Amino acid sequence: MAENETKSIQIPKRLEPWEDIVLDLRELVEEAKRRGEAEAVIGDVIFEDVKIKGEDDYEEYIHEEIPELMRRILRFLRFREIVIYHKKDDIRAPEYLVETMRGRTPYVFEIEVSYHNTALEWEISWVRVVKDAKINEDYLPYYHEV
Repeated sequence: MAENETKSIQIPKRLEPWEDIVLDLRELVEEAKRRGEAEAVIGDVIFEDVKIKGEDDYEEYIHEEIPELMRRILRFLRFREIVIYHKKDDIRAPEYLVETMRGRTPYVFEIEVSYHNTALEWEISWVRVVKDAKINEDYLPYYHEV
């Protein structure tokens, strides 16, 4: 997609701090719409100046702040019925699985996030979007809904 086409989206003020991730996800969704799936290394910072002082701070971001931001962005991108799962076991799998609908089409998002101690930032590092998909039931025992 051309750069100027991507930038033409009108992002509401409440999402302007996350403009990069909104635009990147929009582009991935459009690619998945055409090809069936799309993935990319993103590297977009979603929260800055975050001092994690303990397990409670970390859990608050993982279980509340990040899922709520994802819901807001996905709603803006016209997704509904958004169900977000967070990885509860130490397995090689994405941090989040998201099952959602756009129109009558089901989508699955696999999202990897990371916290950088030195920069005090949370970032979405990798995203995969699959059109016409449901989460494989075999994965769900390793996740919990957030």
